[in-house]
Amino acid sequence: MQPQKLALLQQPNRIDKYLRALLFNTDWLTFCLCIFILSRFILLQQLSWVNSLDALNMAPADWLRHFDSFWYENILTEGYTTKFNYVHHANYVFFPLLPLCTFIFKEFTHLPIAIAGQVFSNLCFFGSLLLFYQYLKFLLADEIIARFGVILLAFSPFNIYFASFYTESLFLLLSLATMLAAYHQRWWLSAFIGMLMTSARPNGIMILLPLGVMALTQYYQKKIPLRTCLSLALIPLGLIAYMTYLHFKIGDALGFFHNEIYWYRPGVHIDSFLNRPTYFHIISPYNTFIFIINFFLIYELLRKNFFYEFLYFLAILLPSILSSSPISMARYSACLYTFYLALILYSYHKKYLMFGLLFLEALYFGIYVSGWIHNAYAFM
Repeated sequence: MQPQKLALLQQPNRIDKYLRALLFNTDWLTFCLCIFILSRFILLQQLSWVNSLDALNMAPADWLRHFDSFWYENILTEGYTTKFNYVHHANYVFFPLLPLCTFIFKEFTHLPIAIAGQVFSNLCFFGSLLLFYQYLKFLLADEIIARFGVILLAFSPFNIYFASFYTESLFLLLSLATMLAAYHQRWWLSAFIGMLMTSARPNGIMILLPLGVMALTQYYQKKIPLRTCLSLALIPLGLIAYMTYLHFKIGDALGFFHNEIYWYRPGVHIDSFLNRPTYFHIISPYNTFIFIINFFLIYELLRKNFFYEFLYFLAILLPSILSSSPISMARYSACLYTFYLALILYSYHKKYLMFGLLFLEALYFGIYVSGWIHNAYAFM
């Protein structure tokens, strides 16, 4: 081999050089920003490919407009319905924080409603990546694992929800923020953010369980006074405020719960869960698979002594588990930060397993994008 060619081969690969610089030599903020931008580019490219290959002829603005996105747009254009309805879909099952934030964002940016919702959700997701990095760095004190966690979350196949006009990004951001504030003993801030969680989703109230246990633990360890624990009384106020609104708007404070019947979620019925052998229905094997994986991940959090995260994960999923319906179980669980935390803990310092998780994400990413853009309910 000629000396010139041999010298060329011995030089480090330029792509590998830049990749190592991104992963290890950049500050954490730049790293998170680059990963966020790269993940958005790949997601939009995947959507573009599916749109072109399948001749769907959808406008780019419509690639992410599916399912619940239309309901949030409906709330912003027409408001909440004024009638209680037992037999038809009603938009008041969707809690008000996301529409309210999107409305404010739209007024500042003058973007169309659909685009404003998508941009706002992506901004929330970027904020979630920043907080997830800080969360992992605080809990694990490992720079490499913290950066791996950001990559795992950023390239999750469930990014389709984080990028769309859905509440997932906002809820993820709030849950990370309230837990981080609690860990740093900033309880009034944690409680205020928890209040926002209960105005974003009804199961946001479940954050009371891990926060309550953490607050009592810190109180008995004499780290905080008893009056600080009382700050948690703020958390239910978001839910109470929306229930009060519904009472005067439609005459039923629990209208969001009662209308779930028409959304294939009959509510929390323990007897239904115990007596229905069709719970793991053949029409939703994908959701059933994620449902089973969740138990393993919940156990992993408990086994590794992440007790507060264990309580949060279990409490958030419990209403869906007891509803006797696996519909959207994958989305409800895989859009929680505890889902990825458990995966990180299981693969901790296991290099091949870490690469294996990223490979599975890449493999499933395209399948999920295709299912989304084709409105495949079996995947949702």
